[in-house]
Amino acid sequence: PALRLDAATPVAELVGQLNAWQPQALATYPSVLRQLAAEQAAGRLQIPLRNIATSAEVLTADVRAAVRHAWNIPVQDTYGATEYAPMASECRLGRKHLFENGAVIEITDAQGKPVPPGEAGERVLLTVFGRRIQPLIRYEISDLVRVSGESCACGRPYRVIESVDGREEDILYFEANGAGAPVGVHPNRFHEALEGLSVEAWQVIQDELGLTIRLVGPHADDLRPAAERAVRTAIASTGARVPAVVAQCGSTLERGATGKAPL
Repeated sequence: PALRLDAATPVAELVGQLNAWQPQALATYPSVLRQLAAEQAAGRLQIPLRNIATSAEVLTADVRAAVRHAWNIPVQDTYGATEYAPMASECRLGRKHLFENGAVIEITDAQGKPVPPGEAGERVLLTVFGRRIQPLIRYEISDLVRVSGESCACGRPYRVIESVDGREEDILYFEANGAGAPVGVHPNRFHEALEGLSVEAWQVIQDELGLTIRLVGPHADDLRPAAERAVRTAIASTGARVPAVVAQCGSTLERGATGKAPL
């Protein structure tokens, strides 16, 4: 039996339904898992999880640590796309292997040229086997993937992903601090700036006025100045001109039609 819950459901309602259901396994988005781990650690959520799997969003180190603290178990993260899922999954050693028995998976630069192991690509090109109605040949996905050149001791023959750093659309661009082309600020910069704060969740929103940082959690209001300082420092370190930065508190993250919460 399985219980399906909407990712946009308020956390208090999720807690109530999960406490009543008492699941042993959970598959969810990392943004939802972060909040559930905080509820479990606080004692409001009380479910005896033995297995947790995540997908669809970037799983950060702090979410893994929060799960360890709440349930003392690891997270198995998967990577995929609607057109080929799962595209990769973690082995027993925690390394994420591409499933190359179902597709040709190319990690390339923006021009479609292969990038060497250890270098972040700007595109994933998929040629999927077994699709007879709508063939996909070098189907382009703008994911930022880095593949290792090392084999894994688990014995799987497939290549290992070092990281999936989101999508090209997640990179924010700012005016240069001086002459020059706009400066791209990678999502990792915002991870480094904001993951150390004691908030349950965060988002960075860019518009013509600057940046708005949405913070979620019981201590979010007190952490607004620290979030603003951290983001300003992160942007300045790239050589970009720092825009207006304002942190706000909210009860939920902004989610898309599928329930994903882009950072």
